[in-house]
Amino acid sequence: MTAKRRLPKPLLVAGGICLFLLSLVGVAYALTDIPRAASSLKENEAKAKAAGLFANSAEFVATLQVPESENGAPLLKEAIDLYEGEFKSLKYFGQDNKTMNNEIVVSAYDKFGSGWQKVDELPKFKYCIFPRDRSPMIDALFPEFATVKSIAKLAQYRAIVALERNEPKVAAEAWRRCATLAAVCDDEPILIGLLVRIACESIVEESIRKALNQRGTDPAWRSAAWATLQQLDQPFEYNKAIKSEHVFALEGFDTLTRTPEAMGMGSGDMNSEWRLLRVFGKLPRSKDATNSRINEMYSEFYTRIGTDPYDVKTIAGAGEWMDTEVNNKTGLSYTLVKILLPIFAQAGKACTKSYAQRHVLMQAVKLLENPSQKDLPLKGRYALDSDGAPLRMIWDQNRRIIYSIGLNYKDDGGVIERPKTGSIGQNIDYGVAIPK
Repeated sequence: MTAKRRLPKPLLVAGGICLFLLSLVGVAYALTDIPRAASSLKENEAKAKAAGLFANSAEFVATLQVPESENGAPLLKEAIDLYEGEFKSLKYFGQDNKTMNNEIVVSAYDKFGSGWQKVDELPKFKYCIFPRDRSPMIDALFPEFATVKSIAKLAQYRAIVALERNEPKVAAEAWRRCATLAAVCDDEPILIGLLVRIACESIVEESIRKALNQRGTDPAWRSAAWATLQQLDQPFEYNKAIKSEHVFALEGFDTLTRTPEAMGMGSGDMNSEWRLLRVFGKLPRSKDATNSRINEMYSEFYTRIGTDPYDVKTIAGAGEWMDTEVNNKTGLSYTLVKILLPIFAQAGKACTKSYAQRHVLMQAVKLLENPSQKDLPLKGRYALDSDGAPLRMIWDQNRRIIYSIGLNYKDDGGVIERPKTGSIGQNIDYGVAIPK
């Protein structure tokens, strides 16, 4: 009779330890919110659909198919290619990066004439959407926006030279072109397009503010400023940007967990949330759990934004809700949501801030026309600051200052000039001084 062979005792002990550790891991995994979140995927997908969000990238891409005859993108691409080929390397400022070379600016602006002709034709088209590879969406590149912003800066520089030379007609033309470029940036309803539009609008509005502060008593400059501000006065496509970013988040999870570099996060500068995300992506059902939370939070956020793009109080409230709600989430299934959603709340603030700054400039034009008027000449949404409160006005010696709260989202008492010495910080408001 043959005796049964027994495993060596060390192997039995090692196996027992491994089994014990695996049991601990299994129990620990079961105690996380991943299984629960994954099981709620269908429910939260239904919530997202009911809110009006896209189910996948195919639905989003279908909305970008427009008739070629109504698309100005090919024309703008010609202007972009011209600028990149002949003007991209030009240095408009001296070695101190503060002193602008007026001669180079004027020469470049004039030589870009055929490019400006193409920009001038853009308002004839209903859309400006560039054809691009959108599969997968997380890898889609948008190189056009950087050059559009550079072209807008050239127009702004020409307006600044015109301000120094007291050429209101030249400034009006440059402002109009800059505003045209800004207007087409968010024709493609994605977050980066929205933010580039805000950046381009800020470029032209900053030179308008300088003009109102320096030459606002001149009717020709007020007329040029007012025409441009009216051109800029269009609602932001914030809701559409959130809809597209919802799809980006859904379809980007695998890429983000494997290669954080896809979101600009190199291996050497990954913060704790990105490190956690990479580990989290290896857990069973982590994708279902993440997509469930993305649908859950985006649908709630999208609903809270509302449908009125000018309702700054509602948009601001949605951002505050997002900041609070995301910070209160502790489950592993919210890892990606905690990284992405605060960014979109900040984008909403950028929209309301841009509205408020434009309202300040429009109110300033009307006050400069009638300095004796005591209250805000424009009513309704034009009287609102970025927090939904009325725009501020104070008397400062022999001038009146109309302003909105600054980058710190606090009322700093109408301080609108940065100090010439010391730390400039962000403790200033955005405003225009109206002579008494």
